[in-house]
Amino acid sequence: MKKKITALFLALALCVGLAAPAFANGDAAAPGRVNTVSLGGSFSAALTADGNPNLWGMNAHDTVGDGTLGQSPWFVNCRRTPARVMTNIRLPGGAVQTLPSNEPSAWAREDVNRAISLGLVPAQLQSNYTQAATRAEFAALAVTLYERVMGREIAQRQTFVDTDDINVEKAAGIGVVEGIGNNRFNPDGTLTREQAATMLSRLANAVGRPLPAHTSTFADSAQVSTWAFEAVGQMQASGIMGGIGNNLFSPQGSYTREQSIVTILRLYDLVTDGTETPVPPYQPPSSFDVDVFDLVNVERANHGLNPLQWDSRLANVARDHSVDMAHRNFFNHFCPSGRGPVERLADAGISWWFIAENIARGQRTPESVVAAWMNSPPHRRNILDPALTHLGVGFYEYHWTQKFIGI
Repeated sequence: MKKKITALFLALALCVGLAAPAFANGDAAAPGRVNTVSLGGSFSAALTADGNPNLWGMNAHDTVGDGTLGQSPWFVNCRRTPARVMTNIRLPGGAVQTLPSNEPSAWAREDVNRAISLGLVPAQLQSNYTQAATRAEFAALAVTLYERVMGREIAQRQTFVDTDDINVEKAAGIGVVEGIGNNRFNPDGTLTREQAATMLSRLANAVGRPLPAHTSTFADSAQVSTWAFEAVGQMQASGIMGGIGNNLFSPQGSYTREQSIVTILRLYDLVTDGTETPVPPYQPPSSFDVDVFDLVNVERANHGLNPLQWDSRLANVARDHSVDMAHRNFFNHFCPSGRGPVERLADAGISWWFIAENIARGQRTPESVVAAWMNSPPHRRNILDPALTHLGVGFYEYHWTQKFIGI
């Protein structure tokens, strides 16, 4: 199984692509012979059943090789870890390799499924439920609840030197999370139970439903950090968080994804008085998005191609990238820390066979930006690629992003 990334371009006609996978025996990828496949932002690897490693993609800094392409300003600090690990790879003899189940534990399953149905769980957190949550992951849950309850996107931002995660910046902007010192956040740090309690308490404040004060009666209350003591008492009294048994809270213990999701759901029920409303359908943030989409399909019709389908998930990813470029004053397919189009789609849980992205800035109308792209051979190639099937467009402060996939 293999995936292709079509060319990515900006005004400098920068082209980035993954080479086709070259297996040790010279054959194309054969599902019956592949053991494991990992897909990174610009480099991929496969391990065949006979143990041979097979590598393809960009020979960039921090992936595999000597980092020759890492000398380009576009590819410094590329992603170290795979964006996704594929499961259920078919092995010789018809056996299927299955990694640990992505199902929630029995005690959490009903609440997790309900939280997902309410739109409270980002796509990237709808798996590996029993693993310890990170600080950044809990920030994503907090932001999702806030924007769901308040009905608006968080405009405030606070930045940190060790992450460009938009959810961390939003959560910090409304005072739900804080750094660890020296303007660092430690996004991948394991979330502790007392940190979760504190973030939940602050989140209740942020949505205008502060929890009443209460003194914790857990037997290990003396081990709770001073800054978290009040929040732990609030969690206990409200029933949002309980202990781990034997009247213990374990303040420095880790907190799993499913525990995080369940407690976010409990807070949601508390602040909404248990009144459930369906997730509202996606509404494009600007009529410019739809205008660009329609103009692209006019161009495709003029060239005898099938129309693209609108994809609201792609539109959300596209708009986030336009917002990011505007707020941080850069213009590139890769953000300053090296996250690129593949990582953005992986974070949103979007699957694809083909991917392309066009960006632009400064054009004042949908007509002018589409004309500029059509007059640029690489951008035109993406718009008229017959392998692409879906499109989302994101416009923000005269920054434009088109996200295409083929499925």
